[in-house]
Amino acid sequence: MTQSTFGSRSVSKLVAAITVLGVKGVYAEEVASPAPSEPTSATEVKIGAWVETYFQASRGAPTNGLLSLRAFDFREGFNLQNAAIDFDVKKGADSLKVTLQSGLLGVNTYDYLEPASPGSAYAAPSGANALRYLQQAYATHTFASGLAVTAGLFPTPVGFETYNVKDNWNWSKANTFYFLTYYHVGAKAAYALTKELTLSAYLTNGWNNGYETNATPSGALQLGFDNGAGTTASLVYFAGNERKRSEAAALGKPVRHMLDAWVSVPVTESLAVGAQADVGMEETTLGTNRWLAGALYTRAKVASWFYVALRGDAFTESAADPAQPLFFLTANGTDLVTSGTATLDFRPSETTSFRLEARHDRANGDSYFREVVARDAAGNEVFNTRKQSTLLAGMAVSF
Repeated sequence: MTQSTFGSRSVSKLVAAITVLGVKGVYAEEVASPAPSEPTSATEVKIGAWVETYFQASRGAPTNGLLSLRAFDFREGFNLQNAAIDFDVKKGADSLKVTLQSGLLGVNTYDYLEPASPGSAYAAPSGANALRYLQQAYATHTFASGLAVTAGLFPTPVGFETYNVKDNWNWSKANTFYFLTYYHVGAKAAYALTKELTLSAYLTNGWNNGYETNATPSGALQLGFDNGAGTTASLVYFAGNERKRSEAAALGKPVRHMLDAWVSVPVTESLAVGAQADVGMEETTLGTNRWLAGALYTRAKVASWFYVALRGDAFTESAADPAQPLFFLTANGTDLVTSGTATLDFRPSETTSFRLEARHDRANGDSYFREVVARDAAGNEVFNTRKQSTLLAGMAVSF
């Protein structure tokens, strides 16, 4: 990541220019008044950027060109998965982080997950477009006691994997990533209990909600571990009503409970392993929905420029009403999906990663596409196979 540090005069000129262009900023009042000749602290700005692009082919060669139950690698052919530019701004105890993005990652996150709100005569409609080009945008203030309070749009604390290829061992995302929460809008407070343990509390709109859909916030507690030598771990308890208002008549106001745990350990200088486990339930007026999921990871450093990563994962759920499953698995009788992934990671430089990845998905009911894909009476494409195999070649460059 490239770092740049500017003095207060440069920052004041930049903020003034942004304000003239009509962008609202927290520094608007500072621009209107004379800047102090000797600031108490300089403003530091760090800028990073990355591009993730891939070519993918499916053995099933579906006529719609789509892969089922994939997070961001859901199309055949050449695709721009993500192009992002990241800003970290810090001045004293305050900091801002904004990541702008474009590509399939934003489309298949917000367009797929955010419900559209029609608005009214006095409120604009909202939905996917409100967040599509943002991966994260939040502000943090750290008090003298060490308590850090953050508010805005931020990635979920749930799971071993993250949005970006550069931060993961494999290119594609496991089922444990795909079905669970990606992001939150709300606030969190973090406090270091020791040098290795951090306790965080979250209050958010819920799972993947840019705006609240049921007027009931969700909450989470996280205990994070980092020994500074490569071993990291996390334990998260998440609870809240994740159903829309329109579902209350049929399902009531159920509270969804989830326990997520993951760990990453460097066994040797050239071998690391990881694991994730999730269990959850939701009690509705129709009965109880439950799920259980897990993933195992390993990565070997064969040479300074070459890594091999393997992953296996499984996700199963049961639903009180198969017509209203939590994760869209039981709607057609399927209640178990699994996948196995092998990734070759070639790194000719510190900033570039070329990856070759083979993946096989399998379910106990038709959940994927192959060859000629038909449509039902409602116009929905019909799953017609229980397995899916793909080969991906990708390039990820990050600064």
